[in-house]
Amino acid sequence: MASLLEKSTKLLAKTMLRSAGMAIVYRRGIHAVQLMAVPGRTLIDDYSLDGNPQTAIADDWILPAADLVLDGVETLPKDGDEIDVGDDNHRKTYRVLPAGGDRCFRFVDQARNLLRTHAKEIRPKVDA
Repeated sequence: MASLLEKSTKLLAKTMLRSAGMAIVYRRGIHAVQLMAVPGRTLIDDYSLDGNPQTAIADDWILPAADLVLDGVETLPKDGDEIDVGDDNHRKTYRVLPAGGDRCFRFVDQARNLLRTHAKEIRPKVDA
């Protein structure tokens, strides 16, 4: 039986996706799935080659772990996967990448219902 915390976490995740989510297409090679995700950002503190501190920004996509099903198999994000956002007239593509020496995703909650997937925009596409 699910605990009160687990039930609350699932309810909050559904509410967040319903109110702030947008449709994305998550791709790995020839396999793809359309799902809802919430855009976010992560600030990554690092040092440049000359030793000066710098901050980079990673685009994040918060998505339900159970919805990331490719070729019939529930999976986790991998480096190099791609996320398409938008329609045919205005589409952006993001590549899933590790953020700040970390892996390319992390779980948002203890129940592992949501994934925060780090990505970088690689291809804006605007057709006239």
